Amino acid sequence: MERNKKTLSLFILLLLLLVCKSEECPSLPKNLTCYTDYNRNITCLWNSKYVSDDTACTIHAQYKSRYFSYSASCHLKPFDVSRPALKKCSLIFGIEYTFLSFHELSLNLSCNQMKSVITSFKPSCHIKVNPPAEPKVNFTSVSWLSQVPEHERISSYRSEVEWKKQDQSWSDPAVQKPGIQCEQECKAELEPDLLIQGERYEARVRVRSIFQHREGAWSDWSPTASWESPPVGAGMLRFP
Repeated sequence: MERNKKTLSLFILLLLLLVCKSEECPSLPKNLTCYTDYNRNITCLWNSKYVSDDTACTIHAQYKSRYFSYSASCHLKPFDVSRPALKKCSLIFGIEYTFLSFHELSLNLSCNQMKSVITSFKPSCHIKVNPPAEPKVNFTSVSWLSQVPEHERISSYRSEVEWKKQDQSWSDPAVQKPGIQCEQECKAELEPDLLIQGERYEARVRVRSIFQHREGAWSDWSPTASWESPPVGAGMLRFP
């Protein structure tokens, strides 16, 4: 009886260790950053300062299990004239919603005949969803959809709204930046008392995923919505 208890305890401990391992996030090399839309795309940014500009470099990613496998490759290319050492490419996989939470890919970065840099990449640890569509402004309400089309595997998001007078810069410290947690459909109410009658305003939003208790990276900003405040006085955003 005592032996059976010990065997059961060891089995439970082993199971817990396996679960903990599956939740770990392997780290990438410092000069390589990769994010995924958690659908079928992985975008990587690499600092190639130790490699000549004309060197051909590629990234190959592969997931392989006993029953299922998939892979994709892309060629790294400069994308910013002011920072030629930074190279970027996107791995696009053939199946919609390719990744599952436990998938861990082998990521292979190679340049011509140089030795490859092989690392591990777990998509569920590096989620950066697409930017939301332009928010809609209706009198004193701002509404938006977290993802268009709706993401099939992510249902919760943290949203950040920026709004300002049209003649302000987005970098102005006075720009309002309230945040909320919401699902697919999000809404913010404007406080009529702080909106200046006849003044033109702009608003934009961005989102980050909340998946398996982990927050992803912020998306890029949505397109900007522009509107003229109704004759109700002065306003700021208030969230329910």
